[in-house]
Amino acid sequence: MDVVEIICGIDEAGRGPLAGPVVAAAVVLDKKRRINGLNDSKQLTEERRDILAARIKERAVAWGVGRKSTPSTSGKPTSSPCAALSTSWA
Repeated sequence: MDVVEIICGIDEAGRGPLAGPVVAAAVVLDKKRRINGLNDSKQLTEERRDILAARIKERAVAWGVGRKSTPSTSGKPTSSPCAALSTSWA
């Protein structure tokens, strides 16, 4: 039986704010289809991020994005359940 190693990278944004959506993304990259220039998005220009986003979508084994914005039962926004749900959707 062959062993297959799959590593999925996950990141989210919006967990700290009191209002607004939580967005999460997940990606599984193919070790054989390397993407040069990947780095922390904060270290990249907007143009470079757009180029790399297209390459990731083209070359990744799998990718997904989840977005969730829901107030808690108290009427105040809550981030933890939204973060968990958006991450699971990604």
